[in-house]
Amino acid sequence: MRKPPFPEVPSQVLYILERLRQAQKQAFIVGGAVRDALMGRPIKDWDVATSAKVDLVRSLFPKVIPTGARHGTVTVKVGGLEVEVSAFRGRTIVEDLGHRDFTVDAMAWDPQGPTLLDPFGGIGDLKDRLLKGVIDPLKRFLEDPLRALRGVRLAGELELEIEPSTKRAMEQVAGLLEGVAKERVMEELDRIVLLPSPMRALLELGKSSLLASLIPEVLDKGLPTAEDPECLPLEHLALTLEKLPQDRSLRWAGLLHRLGVRCPPEEAVGPQEVAANAAFSVLTRLRAPGRTRKEASHIILHHALSPKRPWSWPDAREFILDVGEEYALAIVKLRIASLEAWSKRREDVINLEGLEEMVRSLIQEEGGLSFLKPALDGSEAMEILGLGPGPELGRVIQEMRKEVARNPELNEKEKLRAWLLSRHSKRAKP
Repeated sequence: MRKPPFPEVPSQVLYILERLRQAQKQAFIVGGAVRDALMGRPIKDWDVATSAKVDLVRSLFPKVIPTGARHGTVTVKVGGLEVEVSAFRGRTIVEDLGHRDFTVDAMAWDPQGPTLLDPFGGIGDLKDRLLKGVIDPLKRFLEDPLRALRGVRLAGELELEIEPSTKRAMEQVAGLLEGVAKERVMEELDRIVLLPSPMRALLELGKSSLLASLIPEVLDKGLPTAEDPECLPLEHLALTLEKLPQDRSLRWAGLLHRLGVRCPPEEAVGPQEVAANAAFSVLTRLRAPGRTRKEASHIILHHALSPKRPWSWPDAREFILDVGEEYALAIVKLRIASLEAWSKRREDVINLEGLEEMVRSLIQEEGGLSFLKPALDGSEAMEILGLGPGPELGRVIQEMRKEVARNPELNEKEKLRAWLLSRHSKRAKP
């Protein structure tokens, strides 16, 4: 037992611990809260382990969510804070800790003592920057193969080295992830992709066979290597993600934007239908939310902008019109990140950085996107030209939208009317 430096425990957590003790039950703070406190990291979630059974916990607190009641876990809501409360797996807190996945998470804190229980050497492993399975890593992972994926994420997030026997156990259970609910796997993959610095975890996924089990497409050996012979395809993708903001759809687009592409990034210019369709299929298989599938595949489809093209303001406005204002910045960001990760040549991204600044200015500037709404609508164009609904009208409207994007000074009713009449005089209504 040790007394560590520990931050102030929220009053809601102390209240839960006290209520359980009043019921003659043991209660400890466990899991990530203890680990993060010891590492000096901000604590995001508070978890409590108790000798009380679920039914008793439910009776002690007015607001209880049965998040995993069948497995002995509920969420207690007190004063706006949600705390996960779990019954011991075993008769004692030490037995419970022995069922946890990694030693750095197998510690318990009693703030009333105040004492820290560390029966499996979690503190020492934290000092050694080591991620180690509890007692028998393979047994822990066989209990729940998702723990292997979580371990890779923790190693990347906390910058820990995975202990050799733990790493071997991860490789042994890689194939068992197929039997885990896809929603649980997707949630863990999401957390990896959205890490502030995901490279370490992604490269570890590639080494451990876990990635080959889940998304083998990104390990396609037919993909070209960069000018740097040590830059392999997965390393390029991981470095691309490092350069992207922590946006879910954009990060997934970064991971999947090279699927099926057989040429270096700077040579891939134009719509990337193969990669976009492959990414949509992968995300569908992983049960990603519909919005993520749609947005990531759209970003991939349009991202292969020419790095050699000098972009003008009219070009920038037409680009926004073509890809959608909600996607424009993300698309340019992906292209820049991919090129920077691949060649590391400044000249490859200078033009695109200019486009990025123009797009950002148009989006942020009041009235900067007014060109997206022509002064004349479809019914007015029909009236002026005497056209009925159909493909021809659609072409005329699209042509008008592009003209307004390139020449926003035309975006007035009379000016657009005159432009339509001059452009399509033969069709004009007499």
